[in-house]
Amino acid sequence: MKIYTGRGDYGNTNLIGGKTVYKDNLRLEAYGSLDELNSLVGWLIALCHKEKELLTLTNELSLLQHHIYDAGTDLADPSGKLEERLTEDITKWLEARIDHYDSLTQPIEKFILPGGHEAAAVAQYARTVTRRAERKLVSLMKEEEISKNAFIFVNRLSDYFFIAGRYINEVMKVEEPFYDRGGTVFHLDD
Repeated sequence: MKIYTGRGDYGNTNLIGGKTVYKDNLRLEAYGSLDELNSLVGWLIALCHKEKELLTLTNELSLLQHHIYDAGTDLADPSGKLEERLTEDITKWLEARIDHYDSLTQPIEKFILPGGHEAAAVAQYARTVTRRAERKLVSLMKEEEISKNAFIFVNRLSDYFFIAGRYINEVMKVEEPFYDRGGTVFHLDD
């Protein structure tokens, strides 16, 4: 299999089923955002892998990479003729993991800023990329039918990354940065 084909030199590519579209097609934007997210999850795995306390989370993230890829594949099929890879069971599993990590963190009393441990900051970044992908999916579903399971999975995924970031800070004993309305005023020395 060649790395390059030259088919995209004119600004287009093929969807599953052979339909040719421009590379800025809404469907391509949607599953391309999931591809970006998957790369970000790879970075998060690399950071979590360094910490033995995060082994279970690291293994889950590796599994989630496959599910994110499945969501992208389900979205790349405009015909809907292929059997969907994502099921309701995967989303239910994700919800159970969210509940589990939520039970291991302190109750939320203030808005939390992305940060703390480096892996927690990347988890929060993954949350925002997931939200962007979800917005792309909403734009697409206004125009075309999409996989309901993939959409719901992506919606839950952002919640997972939020609580994963909180859990990482909790386990690594790093204080979460909280939002301070108006911020703190710093005086710089001349």
